[in-house]
Parts: sequence; C-alpha cells; structure tokens
Amino acid sequence: MISAKEVKKIARLSYIKLNEREVEKFSKELSGIVDFFQVLKKIETEKVEPMMGTTELTDVLRQDKAKVCPRANELVKRAPENKDNYFKTKPILER
Repeated sequence: MISAKEVKKIARLSYIKLNEREVEKFSKELSGIVDFFQVLKKIETEKVEPMMGTTELTDVLRQDKAKVCPRANELVKRAPENKDNYFKTKPILER
C-alpha cells in the first residue's frame, strides 16, 4: 500500500497541493496501480516478439511548406505588443 506520507512526497515533488481527502484517495488509487503492475510482472512474455507499435499503419502527412504572407508586417503591427516583427506575449513558463 502506498502510504499517505509517500503520496504527500509525490505531490510535493510534482508541485501539486492535496487535501487530506485527496491524499487518502490517491493512496488507494496509486496502490491499485502498483498492485496491477505486480500482476503484469507475472505474465510470461519470453516468447512474445517486441512491438514498435500496435498497428502496421503509418502516418500520411503532407510536408510543411513555408509560405510568404503578404500582410505579415501589417498583422504584427496590429498586435497589442510586438518586437522585431514578432508578436510579443506574456511568458507562460515560470523559472
């Protein structure tokens, strides 16, 4: 069983705040996941060939092609903030 102490440590390392009810809930859920892996460990896979994927399908995607936008400068200038002909936005990642 994954203890409440271990759940709190995982939450702290993941920068997730959990209340006591959530700690208890995740303790049970994570324990179930670990128990399931113990079941999977018992499965005989010695004669099973490794797979790279579940199907033989491949992606059929078009090549990316750069195109010149004749109004690019105009669009950038209309943005609330711009710098060096690029849109300027607020940072989304914290340091």
